[in-house]
Amino acid sequence: MVKNKRKTIEALRLGATLEDMLLTLDTQLHLLKMVDADTFLYLAADRQVTNLALLRSAVNRHVTALSA
Repeated sequence: MVKNKRKTIEALRLGATLEDMLLTLDTQLHLLKMVDADTFLYLAADRQVTNLALLRSAVNRHVTALSA
């Protein structure tokens, strides 16, 4: 998915950088956050006990820790 999204960004000449991708299921949220050009953090959470803001906050904390 990450490779395909990057190819799309390049094909459309958006001049943008992929930061994250959100996948939603009826019972779960899945967030892929780019750590660097070749690495991403993937987190899945139950939609009943979290929301997108909490999920992004948790992922960003982990990315910061990995980047340190």
